[in-house]
Amino acid sequence: MDAIKVLLGTLPRLLSGIVSEAVREQPDMLIVDERDNSELADVLEQQDVDVVVTALESDELMALGASTFEIKPRLAILALTEGAHAISLCELRPAVVPLFEVSRQSLIDAIRIATSRRKAAR
Repeated sequence: MDAIKVLLGTLPRLLSGIVSEAVREQPDMLIVDERDNSELADVLEQQDVDVVVTALESDELMALGASTFEIKPRLAILALTEGAHAISLCELRPAVVPLFEVSRQSLIDAIRIATSRRKAAR
């Protein structure tokens, strides 16, 4: 089974460590890079990525989705809201789907949900 390739975008410092550690602990996930949100499009052009995890509000999430889905139409973007109270999934349906309150396990579950939906559609 191929590892789920995760790109970490801009996250608050404390949250960045928690997200990074949670993903690294998963045997089926690999962090391919960690970048500022302004650099995500460049990284997506150069690397194979399944999921982007970043901190964005809904309007920023839709703007990021619009620009990145041209590069990677099967990409899933998981956005942690301001204050990290919830995770939203953005895919090329287009739709933003609120998933659950943020915890280490809910983040890992959201990454798996985002990739399993795409793999099932192939």
